[in-house]
Amino acid sequence: MQPYQLEYIQNAQRAREISDFRSGLDEGFDSWYRRRRESEDELKELKRKNTYLLNACLFPILDELHGAREEQLKELSEFADGLLDWKINLDPGVYVTVHDAMLSLYRVRRDRNALIRELYKLGMGLYYQNRYMNGTGAKWSAPFRFANEMAFTEAATYIRFFEELGDDETRGYVIRSLANIALTVRDHKRKIAASQRVLNIIRDAGYRAAAPTLPWDKFERATHQQMSSNRNCLSRGDLSREELVSVLDSCYEVFRPEQASDNPNIRWLWPYYDMEYQCGLASRELTLDRLRNLIQQTPPDAYDMSSMYGNIYLPLAYGGMMTMYPELLEEVKYARFLDSANKKMQRALLACPVSVFGDYLSLYVANIYSSYNETGCEVSYKDIALSLMQRFEPEEYIRGRVRGELVKCISERLLDRDEAFFDDIDFIRPLTGQQKRSALVKYARECAMLCDIGLVKMGLSNIRTRGLLDNENRIYLLHSVSGSEDLRKHESTRLYADTALGHSCRYDGANPPPGAYVRTQSPFRQMTDAVQTAVFIQSEYQGSMDKVIKKLFEGEGSRFSPMICALFSEESAARELEDVLNADPQAYYREVYDALKSASLQ
Repeated sequence: MQPYQLEYIQNAQRAREISDFRSGLDEGFDSWYRRRRESEDELKELKRKNTYLLNACLFPILDELHGAREEQLKELSEFADGLLDWKINLDPGVYVTVHDAMLSLYRVRRDRNALIRELYKLGMGLYYQNRYMNGTGAKWSAPFRFANEMAFTEAATYIRFFEELGDDETRGYVIRSLANIALTVRDHKRKIAASQRVLNIIRDAGYRAAAPTLPWDKFERATHQQMSSNRNCLSRGDLSREELVSVLDSCYEVFRPEQASDNPNIRWLWPYYDMEYQCGLASRELTLDRLRNLIQQTPPDAYDMSSMYGNIYLPLAYGGMMTMYPELLEEVKYARFLDSANKKMQRALLACPVSVFGDYLSLYVANIYSSYNETGCEVSYKDIALSLMQRFEPEEYIRGRVRGELVKCISERLLDRDEAFFDDIDFIRPLTGQQKRSALVKYARECAMLCDIGLVKMGLSNIRTRGLLDNENRIYLLHSVSGSEDLRKHESTRLYADTALGHSCRYDGANPPPGAYVRTQSPFRQMTDAVQTAVFIQSEYQGSMDKVIKKLFEGEGSRFSPMICALFSEESAARELEDVLNADPQAYYREVYDALKSASLQ
């Protein structure tokens, strides 16, 4: 690789290392806090360097790629591969950018083998990039999944020329692409059909003879695993006999080896139990008992993939059954166990070392945001969401706490001008005096903390050493609707859903982002206006509040509420918010430190 490519990768790795807030907890708060602030400065420098490397070195080469030498193309491919290893995935966005450019090159050159390879690699890059949208509604993520499906589908069409392809490596890309179509579609019948087609090819002696060096047995097992993921469709009643047989056959192929093991892997044992339940071969009570035993048997302080599965995924599965059968929560044993399982999950996540951070853990965390069941639990969705933020997005937690103080200041000034200003909010209206002020301040701070919960779930802040690329920015625009959908599902957070949906919108409703927030129909619109203004001020402030206020006035009535802009006609309002932005955030770091330290001692 070129020096700039090695430097970019090293900078991205370093950014990941120094972003771990658990590092140095045992040294005491003062030392830890000093290290965190130093890390912030180092991160800014790493971002400056990597942004320069992209703009000065990588992008110019991609712009002139048709004149690149073979050695340069090889270096680019190695560079991209260093950013996406299917485990850590340092930078899926740059990986996609490189392989998208190389795909265009090989289309022009009509190099079929290289074209197939680049389609497969682009498809994999898009797949991992699209995982930022885990838990985002299907209708919002559909265009991204379709683009991903088309990359794999185009590569898969070369199955017609299987024997003509130049080498077994290329033939392998065709088989993998055909199998990976099932990863990109939501319709279970299409997923089953895609996997069955691959199994038919893998079992065909002619295909095996044409590419004898391919790992056919490995392909077959991976395809059975993919097919077995359709087991939750077994009880729907809309599968044909052939489809049922296909799914069941794969389930047994995957789970049979675990049955014979003295210490079966729970990552495959639970799906086997689930399959028996979906087929009616095991009762609901037996299935819940099995699930409870697997959770209890998982060590709370182990962080291998099986243990993380048992401590994180299985409590979500247990909560999912409670959601499906809410009458079970009326029985004390089920409610108590769900609560204990959720607490165990929370402790495991807070104590999780950075060494196990990776794609699979990000997937679990996103699933918690979108699938957590708070019914009958001491740990509410709001509690778990803030805990996850402290561990996996601590910078955003601290930004949210600062933002909360900005919204508090704005809300109190609005209340001082008009005591009924927020009375469209049902729980605020009947309150008076100090009781109303206290309730409003608490609500303002929590709205500010949770307004970007969709962004936290996406994990886009893991892109630490550069700005967002075009495709990532399109994903970013979905964070408001994604977060609001999660908040609206839970009693503890329903009050914050409108603020999450509308805080990125303009006051006049022009150019709305996805989600169709309609300001005039929301009883929370005044608070949403306040949060939107605070978000803008926080993002724009660079040491001069006067410049920020000027931009606010320029957007009065269009981007921002005129009533809020009017506050800043008073010099004291600008200075109050400036004091908040310039204040030492040590207290908020202390909150993160105490939460992580407490988890490490349990």
